[in-house]
Amino acid sequence: LHRVDRRQRQMCIRDRHNSTLASLDLSYNKIRDKGGVAVAEGLRHNSTLASLDLSNNKVYSDGASALADALRHNNSTLTSLNLGWNWITAGGARALGEAVRYNTTLTSLDLDQCSIGDDGARALGEALRHNTTLVDLVLSCNRIGAGGAQALAEALRHNAALTNLNLYGNNEIGGKEKRLLRSLAAKKRSTQSPPLFKIEWEWRLPTSGPVSYTHLRAHETEADL
Repeated sequence: LHRVDRRQRQMCIRDRHNSTLASLDLSYNKIRDKGGVAVAEGLRHNSTLASLDLSNNKVYSDGASALADALRHNNSTLTSLNLGWNWITAGGARALGEAVRYNTTLTSLDLDQCSIGDDGARALGEALRHNTTLVDLVLSCNRIGAGGAQALAEALRHNAALTNLNLYGNNEIGGKEKRLLRSLAAKKRSTQSPPLFKIEWEWRLPTSGPVSYTHLRAHETEADL
């Protein structure tokens, strides 16, 4: 769905009573925080939606926090949430971390280019220590450095569910932290049958929405240390 504007609230309210909708793509619609809050309100009452794409929507921390609150306290069906290319910052990441800590249905969370920084990565790392269902976490291009990488590495020591962690484009992560993460990844794979866990250092092509020149310029190939 595209060009969703003033009708988004009404759509979310109607969605409370929907008994068939399983996937909703609202990417590239500039719904902003107001729209994010409206969608969150819909999630509180919906019992069928499994996949939600809100990427590239100018959603900030308030919208992300509303969505996180719905995931923590109300929704028990959503398995995939894409908030990539939204300025949720560390505040939104902290709220999502609380949701991830307690939510038992979400398996995929995409926070590509959300400016969460080290503080956001730490919050998500703490959540991963307790989460038992998330298998795919995308944190590419988030200005994560040594502190955030170390927090994620520590989380991997305790988490047995995650099978894929994407850290592409976090150029502040140094060689020491990359070696630590790789070592942990290898150790986890050695105990898995089949060996599933991996850390991605390359850009993942968006699964929905247009791929613009800006996307491609922002994700130029990074030399793997």
